[in-house]
Amino acid sequence: MQNAPVTSSEQAWARLDEGLATRAVGVTNVNAHSSRSHLVFTVNLEQQDDSKHGRGRRTESKLVLVDLAGSERVAKSEATGLQLVEAQHINR
Repeated sequence: MQNAPVTSSEQAWARLDEGLATRAVGVTNVNAHSSRSHLVFTVNLEQQDDSKHGRGRRTESKLVLVDLAGSERVAKSEATGLQLVEAQHINR
């Protein structure tokens, strides 16, 4: 997904929801909603203080949220076929 400037928390949540909607999930014997893909959501915050005392001072912050794909044990999840291949790659 591409970078998208937002100007409100509502817009940021909407972008996060878009990313969540595109995640690959699968059913295993361990988890009914096992994520099969990673999600990295980065928020860059910029604030500029244009008040008389702030004199244009700029503050920047960065928040990175990471949700890694599930790595259930193959023996417990009984993964086969494509899910087995995914599990092997996820567990590396």
